[in-house]
Amino acid sequence: MDAEYARESTELARQNITQHAGMNMLSQANQNQTSVLSLFLLFWDGKMAANNHNIVKTSTYLKTIMFDARVLSGAQR
Repeated sequence: MDAEYARESTELARQNITQHAGMNMLSQANQNQTSVLSLFLLFWDGKMAANNHNIVKTSTYLKTIMFDARVLSGAQR
């Protein structure tokens, strides 16, 4: 009985660790996504403001990247 309890406790701990690790990875992926967008926007404001055609291309590209990242992470917004 004690060995079974220990085995079940160990399995529960393993599942909890796995779940928390997965949630942390998803959280970091979402934060990194925001950081990348911020860097692109800084580049866009500083380097590309004079060229409207490039701004439109960059804006479309950023929207595509953000959509792809949400699809890959399984996020529904």
